[in-house]
Amino acid sequence: MIFIPIIGSRKKKVEVYLDKEGKEEELVVVFAGRGDDLIDLDTTCVHKALSTRGRIVIRGILRDRAVARVKGLVKMEKEAQKSDGFLEEKVLLIGDKAKVETSPNLEIKADDVRAGHAAATGMLDEEQLFYLRSRGLSEEEATLVLIGGFIDQVAKNPGKKVASGLRKVKAYALG
Repeated sequence: MIFIPIIGSRKKKVEVYLDKEGKEEELVVVFAGRGDDLIDLDTTCVHKALSTRGRIVIRGILRDRAVARVKGLVKMEKEAQKSDGFLEEKVLLIGDKAKVETSPNLEIKADDVRAGHAAATGMLDEEQLFYLRSRGLSEEEATLVLIGGFIDQVAKNPGKKVASGLRKVKAYALG
């Protein structure tokens, strides 16, 4: 797994090439923006060989007036027959002034592949916040629990480096 945490205003372009038969890779990008941060993220996974498998997983949290542009591409070259690629972009908006533009894309030149993409943007669930607050959590604590659940989905058994990056992103998101 390639893990990239992004905190605050940043422009980042990441390209992954699957150029050997049977090669597999997962790219996980987690970002947080607050205040007037501007995040510009461009990810690409290029399948250039037979039977490759690639995943791009993006999770973001934006609050205040932060803005993000998230562009992703799964590209299947003609020689990437029997390959499998997927792109997922999910962003959580906290407050009504944060904005995101997601753009998941597929470029398929092979005819025997499996490829897909998904994008979702949403806000914190008011009912979940109410439930947690009715159990004695402050609004900040309840928000942290929901953000933690959203972000922690990306890594089932994170190593120390990934766990540290996830903690930093969550802490930045809370301000």
